[in-house]
Amino acid sequence: MNFHNILKIVLAAGNSKRFGSKNKLLQKLAGKKVLEHTIENLLQIFDSKEILVITGFENQKIELFLKKYKVFFSFNKNYDQGIGCSIAHALKNYESLLALDGVMIIPGDMPLISENDYKKIINAFKQINKNKIVCPLHKNIEGNPLILPKSIFGLLKNLKKDQGAKSYLPKKDIFYVNTGYGTIFDIDSLKDLQKAESLIS
Repeated sequence: MNFHNILKIVLAAGNSKRFGSKNKLLQKLAGKKVLEHTIENLLQIFDSKEILVITGFENQKIELFLKKYKVFFSFNKNYDQGIGCSIAHALKNYESLLALDGVMIIPGDMPLISENDYKKIINAFKQINKNKIVCPLHKNIEGNPLILPKSIFGLLKNLKKDQGAKSYLPKKDIFYVNTGYGTIFDIDSLKDLQKAESLIS
């Protein structure tokens, strides 16, 4: 299965304000850092050359421990402006953008997304001729990762702060795929981290 024309953008730039003083992506979960789980889940299916990690807060620490995975990095100096800013940064700074059919946006704090769900989301994107946003859905709750088509790259380059692409588009332009719990579970607190530990073990 060819995934090379979909860039996987991992958002790892935020400063974890809701988690407290520590960077949640660097916290231990089942013997590894949270972000390591997210990256390793992706590498079960995708090549490291297809993965771009957007860093910001504590970028040097993140890039140092992820170096072994041979993924690409891009530092967003305006990381404190939110997710929309990091998505825009990724598209403005990726050299081979014109060769892509779409981008997959993966929050770094979602370590429980399964290999099967990643495959379902990508297969759905291909089945709808790569012209709509693909959004996972678990028990009627919208989740992540999204796949965003080439047709809205111009819009994505102008996102600001915490703006998301979905808010600009009518529902008819979003294709939903039923997925597992991991697509709606993110780590925002110590309680979430403890829950993830129990789910992994």
